Amino acid sequence: MAQETQFPPEEQTPLLTQSSEQPSAPRHSTTQNAVSNIDQRPEYSFASVLEAHRLPTHRTGMVLVAELGICIWIITVWITVLTNQAGIFTFHPIFQSFALYCFYQGVIILQPTNTPASKRTGLLVHEAFQLLGSLSIIIGASCIFYNKWSHSASHFTSWHGILGLISTSIVLIQALFGMLIGFETSRDYILGDSLGRKLWRFHRASGYLLLVLMTATVLTVTKADWVIQVTTSWSIWVLTISPIVALIGLLSLSNPNKIFGR
Repeated sequence: MAQETQFPPEEQTPLLTQSSEQPSAPRHSTTQNAVSNIDQRPEYSFASVLEAHRLPTHRTGMVLVAELGICIWIITVWITVLTNQAGIFTFHPIFQSFALYCFYQGVIILQPTNTPASKRTGLLVHEAFQLLGSLSIIIGASCIFYNKWSHSASHFTSWHGILGLISTSIVLIQALFGMLIGFETSRDYILGDSLGRKLWRFHRASGYLLLVLMTATVLTVTKADWVIQVTTSWSIWVLTISPIVALIGLLSLSNPNKIFGR
């Protein structure tokens, strides 16, 4: 009889550090609970994160698929743009592609984290990548907005422009939401650890959906006149296939138990 697939131990526990609960004990104030949580947290350890990623798991192969796909895509984008520079417009695809690359790395770093130290450190690295990606996407969006404004061109007249606007808006909302539930200070003194863990589920789900939307956005750019003029059919094929491969690899890393609570 086939055995039911079991996720590794690290996937059975929330990413956020759980605080101990003692129903029989008196109710403490928010500040006292925050101090208690801080005292119980492990030290940051980048070595523990590296060790977790060196250990082979059922996700290892798909991590490589995601990394290969996103790396091939961003390299192709940068080669195409840097060999066909077009003023300030050049910075738009450079920064937008770098943003998506950062978002991928921010998710992959958490796959897996199998100890309290690696979980806490992995979350710190995740936050750094996501903040860097968010800043990059703002710069890239500002460049294309200024480029169109300076040429008196219409905004958001294509699917790429419309999806790009939606994606960028959601990225900013997702980043603010992530800071609220991810930063230890806000969990300790605003939300509380228990509520933070519950909201984290929605943050994960919306993050994966956002990456699907961003992939759709980058796929529409292959129909843009400028891209068709400066690239070959081979480059168009790579720009189409590689982000799809990367997305498949990344989505395969997700654990439904941590999103839907099954």
